[in-house]
Amino acid sequence: VFPITGALIVLIGGIFWFLLPLLTIGSAVDIHDYEKRIAVLYLENRGSEEDLYLSDGLTEEIITRLSRIEKLSVVSRFDVYDYKGKKINLDEIRDDLEADYLLTGSLMKFDEEIKISVELVDLKKRDVEWSTSLEKNMDDIFAIQDEIAINIVENLDITLRLKDKESVMIDPSASVKAYNELLQIGNIHSSSIQDEIERLNNIIEVDNTYADAFGMRSILHLNAMIYDFRIDRN
Repeated sequence: VFPITGALIVLIGGIFWFLLPLLTIGSAVDIHDYEKRIAVLYLENRGSEEDLYLSDGLTEEIITRLSRIEKLSVVSRFDVYDYKGKKINLDEIRDDLEADYLLTGSLMKFDEEIKISVELVDLKKRDVEWSTSLEKNMDDIFAIQDEIAINIVENLDITLRLKDKESVMIDPSASVKAYNELLQIGNIHSSSIQDEIERLNNIIEVDNTYADAFGMRSILHLNAMIYDFRIDRN
C-alpha cells in the first residue's frame, strides 16, 4: 500500500508542478477579461553556448511573473518557442499569437556579470514603447527580473493593483545560487537520473522552500519508479 500511495503522491505533485504555469498563463485568455496581450520572445543568447540556460530561464521567469497580473494576457512559452532563433516578423507574430505587444532582447554573460538589453514593441503602431540595457552582477538576477517586469507593465498602460505588483515581485527562490543551479539542471542533463536527483537534493538543502526544485525532483523520482531504477529515497 505504501509504495503505491507514495507513487501516487509523487505523480500528482509532479503533474501539478508541470501544469501550474500553463494554468496561470491561460487563465486570462480563457475568460477574455484582459486589457492587453503580450508575447515575450526568448532572449537571444550572445554569450557562450553553455550560457543558453540563463537566457532561456530569464525569459521564462519574465513570462511567469507577467502571467500573475489579472488584466494582462501572456502568450504561453510553448507558443513563443516556435519563434526562438528565427528572424522576427512583427505582422506574423501579431496575427498568429493575437498579441498587442512584443518583448524581445538579448543577454550576454561575462564571468559573473551579465548584460541584458530588451525592448517593448507596440505591434499595432510598430513603436518601441520602452527599452533598457542593464549591466549587473549575477547576484542581482532577481532584481533584474523585478525591474524588467514592472517596467513592462507600467509602459503597457494597464490597471495595476497593489496585489498585482506584489505578485510580480515574488522571486522564484530565496537563493540566487539555488535558482541558478536549477536552471542548469533543466538545460544541462547529467548522465543519470540519480545524478540529477542528488543535485536537486543539494539545491533543496540550500533553499528548502524552493517549490520548483521539489517539483522537478518528484518528476525524476517518478521516472525512476517507472523504469525501476534503484534510488535513495529521502
